[in-house]
Amino acid sequence: SMLNFLDDVKVKEILTEFAIDVGVLKTLWDMPEAALAVVRKMYEYEEIQAYGQRTATNNEEKFKYLRAWPLEMDAGVLLYLLVRYLTPTTILECGTSFGVSALFEASALQQNKQGHLTTVEVSKLKHEAAWRNFQSAGVEKYITQAKVAFDQYLKHNDQKLDLVLLDCDRSRYPVYFEALLARLNPNAFLLVDNAIDRAADIIPLQR
Repeated sequence: SMLNFLDDVKVKEILTEFAIDVGVLKTLWDMPEAALAVVRKMYEYEEIQAYGQRTATNNEEKFKYLRAWPLEMDAGVLLYLLVRYLTPTTILECGTSFGVSALFEASALQQNKQGHLTTVEVSKLKHEAAWRNFQSAGVEKYITQAKVAFDQYLKHNDQKLDLVLLDCDRSRYPVYFEALLARLNPNAFLLVDNAIDRAADIIPLQR
């Protein structure tokens, strides 16, 4: 049931456009239960925090609820499958938050038995929470965390990349794209979250 979205005509069309065999993709869903349990726990946490914010009676009370803002489950599953399928050895992620997307990526690297993820997050609190999640899932050896602003990270690191996930300040995506271009290996993938539900924010990047 977690793979039902792959039967959507539009999804199939887009994946085929990128020469990705959907039939093969479906055979690669084997995320370890330990990691999946942590992911589910984070979605439950997000539901509780979101409800708390919605029902808060004032702004001061709203600020007590720290949101995780994880990517949608379908997006996470697709991210996992793409890492399994493409077998990237170097992945860079902008926006760790509580580590949900990183858990999908690192778990796939673990199953691939190769590759490494660097995930960048400026928030110390989220940085620490994510690391606890990585340890609980048993994928920490596949992950390096950088506690710094993404543009600063890019200034001081020129690693060649097979896959990049942008899930942070959308207004900065065109700038990040320009900075990343020279670092992308041939056939590298640049993945962007919120391209549908925040489509207007992505227009400058598309241009």
